[in-house]
Amino acid sequence: MKFIEVEGNMLVVVSNEELLLVEQVKSSPEPVKKRALNERQQEVARNLVVKGVFNRFKIADQLVFTYNGLEDVRRD
Repeated sequence: MKFIEVEGNMLVVVSNEELLLVEQVKSSPEPVKKRALNERQQEVARNLVVKGVFNRFKIADQLVFTYNGLEDVRRD
């Protein structure tokens, strides 16, 4: 488990599985398209949108995800 600070100075707890996807999206130079993710990753990304870690929006009729966080704070 890890704590991530998102906009608004809120700490959000993410699982190791979520952390892998956060690192993937965070390191991507452009928004990650929903179609590029497998079904499980899409569900994890949806949960991260609910938690406020990802932003989800439409670009040219495609759903994309971007990272909505500041720097990682600490690991437990």
